[in-house]
Amino acid sequence: MARLVIVEKLLGEAARGQEAAAAATVLDRGGVLMAHKRDFLSRRDLSGAEIERILDHASRLERAFRAGEVPQTLKGEAVALWFPDTGFRNLVAFDLGIRRMGGDAIRIPGELGQRETTEDMAVYLSNWFNATIVRAPSYAAVQQLAGASRVPVINARTHHNHPCEVLGDLAYARKVRGVLAGLTVVFVGRQPPTSATAGSRQPRSSQYG
Repeated sequence: MARLVIVEKLLGEAARGQEAAAAATVLDRGGVLMAHKRDFLSRRDLSGAEIERILDHASRLERAFRAGEVPQTLKGEAVALWFPDTGFRNLVAFDLGIRRMGGDAIRIPGELGQRETTEDMAVYLSNWFNATIVRAPSYAAVQQLAGASRVPVINARTHHNHPCEVLGDLAYARKVRGVLAGLTVVFVGRQPPTSATAGSRQPRSSQYG
């Protein structure tokens, strides 16, 4: 649910008077012009307060899903899903969530930076979509895409970080514990901790990967 809230917020949920946008950009309802554009490439793009607001809304959205009362806050929005490498669960979670909330989710074929330059693809996607969700090995390539895009870009995973997964993990941890304050995260595995796995004792944006 935290993944879906990021999409919803970046497409201007708060601009329609729901709640303060945790990571909002303001899109005109025609999807052509933006007063402000904001990407979600790293957990550090969000403050601790913004993370808490996202998790609050994710909890409400989860209850709405279970009750079969899904808000149609993405109605009329088209979202590009660019998943050139593996990512079955991530892709399905985004695709299903966007469609259930009334949006159109379109899969983009090909590899980031191949055949077409990243900058050119950013222009094309900006013309056709209200937001782009991209999964790619290179974090630098995702940053390059976001830098050339006129619409919000969401990082669905790179080899450097996985910010949407971190939000999902924090949502689950808070659901079980009740609060994030005092939370200690321990990484166990062969891969050393990166910004995608780093933990914290406090729910502060600068300490979540």
